[in-house]
Amino acid sequence: MSDIEGVRSFLAQEAGLVTVSTTQADGRVLSSVVNCGVLDHPLTGATCVAFVSAGGAARLRHIRRGSEVTIAIRRG
Repeated sequence: MSDIEGVRSFLAQEAGLVTVSTTQADGRVLSSVVNCGVLDHPLTGATCVAFVSAGGAARLRHIRRGSEVTIAIRRG
């Protein structure tokens, strides 16, 4: 089983809530709770982890800037 399939299986047993962490330009970490799931990327078709976010959210600016992203899946 691929790692992404393990994530898909794990999320299917939960409410889909995860903590997503990105790095701000000054090096501080920004963490927030979001809904998450595994789906096919709309442009490439590759299987990926996706989460729900408002378009103006700081986490999206960080990702667009190239910040690394850590997703912690909750359990129980």
